[in-house]
Amino acid sequence: MAGRILANLIVMGSGVLLKAASQAYKQAIINGTKAGVTAEQAAKQAGAAAGRGATMTVEEARQILGIDAGASNEQVLQRFRHLWEVNEKHGSFYILSKVYRAMEAIEPEVAEMARADYVQSRIREHQEKKGGVPKDE
Repeated sequence: MAGRILANLIVMGSGVLLKAASQAYKQAIINGTKAGVTAEQAAKQAGAAAGRGATMTVEEARQILGIDAGASNEQVLQRFRHLWEVNEKHGSFYILSKVYRAMEAIEPEVAEMARADYVQSRIREHQEKKGGVPKDE
C-alpha cells in the first residue's frame, strides 16, 4: 500500500514539474518575442546559460592568457605553457581548465598565424634563391 502511494506521489510530482517547466518555457518565449528575440535565439541563450554550447570568445581567451591582439605565435604558446605548468604544479584545476579553454578558443587564430608565417618564410627563401620576387605563373 505504501509503495503504491509513493509511486503515485512520484508520478504526480513529476507531472506537476513538467507542466510548470513547459509553462515557464512558453512564457519565456512570449516575453522574448515582445523584446524582439526569436525562439531560436531564446533556445540558444537558454542552452548557453545551462552550459551547453557556451564557447569562449577570442577576446576573453586573450585576457586569460594575458596576451594582446598582436602577440606572435611563440608568445601565445610560451604564455600557455607557462600558465599550464604553474597551475598544474599548484593544483588549481579551475584555472587550468580556463587556460586550456582559452588556448582552445584562440587555436584557430594561432594556426592561421603559423600558416602565414610559414608562407612568408617560403616566399623569403624563394626570393633569396632566385634573387627577386616570385612571378605568378
